[in-house]
Amino acid sequence: MKDDRYVISAEWIFLDGEFRKGMALLVNGDRIDGVLERDDALFLGKYLPFTEYSGEFMLLPAFIDAHSHLYAYGIDRNRPSLEGFSSLKDVLEFVKHFVSERERNLYIFVDFDQSGWKEGHMPRREELDLVAPDRPVILMRVCGHVAVGNRKGLELWPEGIDGVDLETGLMVEDVPLNLNRYFPPDDGEIEEGILRGQKEYMG
Repeated sequence: MKDDRYVISAEWIFLDGEFRKGMALLVNGDRIDGVLERDDALFLGKYLPFTEYSGEFMLLPAFIDAHSHLYAYGIDRNRPSLEGFSSLKDVLEFVKHFVSERERNLYIFVDFDQSGWKEGHMPRREELDLVAPDRPVILMRVCGHVAVGNRKGLELWPEGIDGVDLETGLMVEDVPLNLNRYFPPDDGEIEEGILRGQKEYMG
């Protein structure tokens, strides 16, 4: 039977809320089987693979951060996506047809990525004005930290708000990150978004 155990030693190990010197870990596959004193680690090292990190190396406990943003993810999944477009021209054409066929107070498009477009530049306010002159439009970049709005979309923001460039339509950091606070979805959109997000996460 294969023995998947091995020993890892370092100058310091963070254990039970404090740093301890001269300790080691007995690892079995992907699990920690025990914490060893230095002498015990050296003894087991005669029979098991032994790795020692000398100097100022330390072993720290890992953690799992799902970082899923389920609420925001679900809401965005119910918004028109600009993922996969290869040109700004195609994006603008899509936006033009979408807003002309639906009646909404605000049109929020998500997940654009200009780095893959032929034009290679961010959308501009005047370009959005041409395809949606009378309807408020906001395009969210895939990172969530940048957005662009047309003239009608910019008019919805409080006057003098930081992070909004009225000339280019560019919005950065706190503004796009807090889009759902400024323009909260209704209860139906929230419920539908969370249920969809749960289904996709668990699928």
